[in-house]
Amino acid sequence: MARLAGSARAPRLPSRLLDGLAKLLDLLLFLLIVVMLAVVATGGWQGRIGTTAISVRSIGNLLLASTLLAGLRALRPEARVLGLQGATLITLGEAALARLQRLRAALDTVTAERARRVVLMLLVFASVIRILNALYYFGFVTGDDVEIQEMTLARVLGRDWPTWDLRNAFYPMVFVYPVQRALAALGATETFTLIAAGRLVVTAFAALNIWLVYRVGVALFQSRGHGLLAAGLFFFSPLHMTYGSAELPRIIATTFVLGAFWACLRPRWTSAAVAGALAGVGACLRFGEVAFVGPALLTALAWPVGPSAQREPIGRRIGHACLMALTAVGVAALIIGISDALYWGEPFHSLRAIVDYTLVKQLSSRGYEPFAYYLTHIPAWSDLFLVGLAVAAARLGGGLPLLWALVPIGLLSLLPHKEPRYVIVAVPFLALAASRTLWVWLSRLARSDTWARPQRAPLVALLLVMVAAGTALFDVSKFRFTRSEDAVRLAWAIADSGATGLAADQLWRLGGRLYLDSTGPLIDLDPDPSDSESAFAATLCRPDVHWASLRAERLTRPRLDALRSCGFTESPLSRPDSTGGYVVYRKP
Repeated sequence: MARLAGSARAPRLPSRLLDGLAKLLDLLLFLLIVVMLAVVATGGWQGRIGTTAISVRSIGNLLLASTLLAGLRALRPEARVLGLQGATLITLGEAALARLQRLRAALDTVTAERARRVVLMLLVFASVIRILNALYYFGFVTGDDVEIQEMTLARVLGRDWPTWDLRNAFYPMVFVYPVQRALAALGATETFTLIAAGRLVVTAFAALNIWLVYRVGVALFQSRGHGLLAAGLFFFSPLHMTYGSAELPRIIATTFVLGAFWACLRPRWTSAAVAGALAGVGACLRFGEVAFVGPALLTALAWPVGPSAQREPIGRRIGHACLMALTAVGVAALIIGISDALYWGEPFHSLRAIVDYTLVKQLSSRGYEPFAYYLTHIPAWSDLFLVGLAVAAARLGGGLPLLWALVPIGLLSLLPHKEPRYVIVAVPFLALAASRTLWVWLSRLARSDTWARPQRAPLVALLLVMVAAGTALFDVSKFRFTRSEDAVRLAWAIADSGATGLAADQLWRLGGRLYLDSTGPLIDLDPDPSDSESAFAATLCRPDVHWASLRAERLTRPRLDALRSCGFTESPLSRPDSTGGYVVYRKP
């Protein structure tokens, strides 16, 4: 009888089996988290198992596997986590709920001084990461950054470098050139130093953007807590963290567009003029940012703004919109006209050149992506958590910043060529909208005792914490801004060898004239597939071309034959695994 009683008290086999499976899932999740943290900390690794190449550079697939395992683990919430006494998903959820409730209370009562300290902390952390990116990842990400540096350094160093006249000189000469000129006047004329200085100007504006997002959040929602949530969400943007260390203009354009949005929150004549002027400056920094003039006009015409959220009379709203539009057009025309006249010798030269090149002659060879590219490639420019929170804000009081994000993205989707960096300026508005949703959710969790089923609150809180933590880890894993460092090192080696006459695929990867000015003439072998092999051979056989740096993936049989026929042999500098995928050839 005693044995039977003991057997009755013993756990059933299915229960033991389920608990064992839960422990196995916990162990797998723990190992995946350790691997993901290692990838984030080290940047990942690659190697070979036999003839198979193994590369772990991204945590995306690991995060997806973790999500699936966590979903299975949630089916057994009462099982102990990793076998630890008293630790179950339910108790962890209760702890998460308590923490989120304390966070909501702290955000509701945060003082101005404490809020400033938090924003300063975010600003400093972000700036340190960006400075390290600017100095350690010193290569180039696109030909645009090389062109900007060539425009400014040609003037600083007194070089006669040809520059593509499609680029307006306002951004390079007003924002990048002054600090480089000042350093050169102090004797710092090393190219690497001057390039880094230009990038750090953008880093300073990227830091300012964090403060602006906080201030705009406070002004928009009349709450310091909202502003802190928005700044925190914005801090984790991989696009802004990486491009905040590059010399490209959209980070600085973000500053002016955020300023225009802030001005739109006050329905006054002076505010309308300021908003138009700032939007006009943003459009001059990069022509694509003219898309933000649309949301500004819609805000002036139709959106209830101001502390009382009451619309102005229709006549005044139309007047504000007209003033805003006229100011934006006037400021943009003034800037483009004067800057082009000073740099190119003719007002509106760059504007006419880009219209003629892209629309009239249709010479642009950029890619063509589908209309829904930005929707189907969200992880390339943001994350699903932030975008989901932002879209949910449409019915929770965050519609205005959502408008400023979605309208420009929609307009940019009409263009044939699309890249993640094109939507950089829209990201802070997604953060502002998402902060509203997060605020509402935290408020509901704080009142979870009034829910119809309050026992669900701990698991909801745990889910929110896990999704936020996983998203943050995904974003942080993309903070490294690897560029063309190996190719630049190759350029240094070629320049140090005393080489002259270089033909190269995608010359911008090597830094172009910035690092290879002494090896001229420089010939950029454009990757356009329409280039004929005969033209390629004619270029290599020129008597003043002694070196060729070619992408390994483009070494076709006709190209190899052309190299041999022109007398080229592979150079000792040729190590594709450590030269950015380049194979180097030279004539004996």
